[in-house]
Amino acid sequence: MLVQAKRLPRFRGGSAAIGLQKYTLLDIFILHFCDQLHAELMQGMIRLYVEKKENLNVLRGRLKTELQFKYNFAHRERLYCQYDELSNDNLHNRIIKSVLKSMQKVTFGVEARKRLTELLMRFADIGYIPVDIHLFENLQFDRSTSRYKAIFKQCRWFVQGLHPDVVAGQNTCLSVLFDMNRLFEAYVAKKMRHIAWTAGIQMWEQGPQKYLAQRVDNDGKLFLMKPDMVFLGPENHPIAIADAKWKLLDEKEKRLGISQVDLYQMNAYATRYKVDKLALIYPYQQRLTKTVKFRLQETTTTITIIPIDVTIKGEVPISFLDC
Repeated sequence: MLVQAKRLPRFRGGSAAIGLQKYTLLDIFILHFCDQLHAELMQGMIRLYVEKKENLNVLRGRLKTELQFKYNFAHRERLYCQYDELSNDNLHNRIIKSVLKSMQKVTFGVEARKRLTELLMRFADIGYIPVDIHLFENLQFDRSTSRYKAIFKQCRWFVQGLHPDVVAGQNTCLSVLFDMNRLFEAYVAKKMRHIAWTAGIQMWEQGPQKYLAQRVDNDGKLFLMKPDMVFLGPENHPIAIADAKWKLLDEKEKRLGISQVDLYQMNAYATRYKVDKLALIYPYQQRLTKTVKFRLQETTTTITIIPIDVTIKGEVPISFLDC
C-alpha cells in the first residue's frame, strides 16, 4: 500500500528478491533504508569542508594570532593555524552513523542486522554524536549533498520514532505511524484511476470541490465538499463518486456496521453533484468479503459497498462499472 500510494519509494533491486513476508514491517523499512543508503554511498560519501585549528610547522590557512601568543610564545618555529579541510567526518555523516547505530538496537532480523553492520563499517572513521530532532532543523544541503535529502528524511522519521515525547522510560522503542485512512484513500485512488483510464473515464481526486450551502443574507458559501474520487463523463460532468474508508464492518449486520454519517455524506454528494452512482470502498476483511448494494429511498441512486484486498499484487479485482 505504501509503495502503490507513493508514500514510500519502490524497493531497489537488492531487496526486491527478498521474501518480505518473512520480516516485520520495521525490518522492511530498515532494509529499504539500507538499500537507499548503499546506493548513495556507491556514488560517494558526503564530503564537506570542516574548520580545523592546529599547531603546524608551516603556515596553512590563517594564522590565529591570539592562539599563537598563547601556545607558541616560547616556540617561534610553530604556527597556530586555522584552515578548512575537506573531510568525511562531518555533521551529515555523523547523523547517519548515529541513526544506523540506533537501528541496530531495535531490529531483531538477521538480515537487517547484517546490513546495518556492513554500513557501519563504512562509517568506522566517522565520529559519533547523540542525535535529536533539532539537529535536522538547521541541516544545510548544497549541490553535492542534495541527493542525500531522501536519506535524511528517513533518518528524521527514525529519530522521531525513537524519541517519542509522550512516553518516558528506560527502554528504547521505535514507532512507525501512518494515518491509515489517508493511506488507504491514496492507495484506492491509484487503483481506481487506472480502472477509470481503462474505461475512458476521467477521475479527479478531492475534487471538483463544491459547497453544500450558502447563507441567504450575505451569499457566503459554506460546508466545502471534497469527495475522495469523482468520475467525469462527457463535458466533464460527474457521473459517479467514490469514497474510501479504513474501517471495520460486519456483513452479518443489517447495516453492515456502516456509519450513519458516512451514508449521509454520500447522500449529500448524490444531491449536490447530481449523480446516481456512488461507492464506499473498504479494506477486504474477515467480516466483509463481498460487494453489497444499497438504494436510497425513493430514488434511483445506488451506493455500492466494495471490499478491496490490499494484499493482492497488481490490479484489484473490481471494475468501475460495478459502482
